[in-house]
Amino acid sequence: MTGGEATLHDPVAPAGSGTSRCEVIVLSSLHQLHERVPGYGYAELARVVECLRPDVLALELSPEDLAARMPQSIKREYQFSVYPLLDRLGSVCLPLEPPQHNPMIDRARAARRLFHPDTHPSAALFATYVEHLFAWLLENWLSPADVNSAQTDALLAVKHRFQEAIAPAEEAASWEEWNQHFLARILEAAHAHPGQRVVAIVGVEHAYWLRQRLRLHPGLALLDTELLLRTECENQP
Repeated sequence: MTGGEATLHDPVAPAGSGTSRCEVIVLSSLHQLHERVPGYGYAELARVVECLRPDVLALELSPEDLAARMPQSIKREYQFSVYPLLDRLGSVCLPLEPPQHNPMIDRARAARRLFHPDTHPSAALFATYVEHLFAWLLENWLSPADVNSAQTDALLAVKHRFQEAIAPAEEAASWEEWNQHFLARILEAAHAHPGQRVVAIVGVEHAYWLRQRLRLHPGLALLDTELLLRTECENQP
């Protein structure tokens, strides 16, 4: 295999077996929307993370918030799912977000202000589209595998292509910069932990982007999250 996603039948050794290639799993989270998806609530997210047996957890937090295990106002899965797991799992943990007060954060905030109904003529229409898209997704996300499915990835990829087409260039540039930072951190973890398994927990809108880029790196084994969840984790207690 020279690239792409490894399936469960690919000759990839189990996590921690000593093979030189790191396994990487991108696991989509829903932040506060876990509260609206009964099949993927906070307890189910915690169960899935344990099922995936991470040697390394890459988390959508700043270094400061991870060190302090700071409760999150939007990414509520941390205080309700992830933080309680950390001591029990004993996994290495690394932050995906930049440190607080990094200029990237200021650029992201400024870009969001440029694409707001008060400042951009297309923003209100786009917000209506997003509202209807997520209403459909929330009705059809019945399990962790549904949230991590190829269908979800495809729908969110289209959403972001449309967003890039109508939003100011600064908005697309900031989104790309943020995702590139996540990607670099995941690659660093993979290179630092050969033969082990890295599970990156990211918001569902980042997941499709990261999976696309990670497929281009043959030095790691990107596992098929949807397949893992449907075959190995769906029926485990």
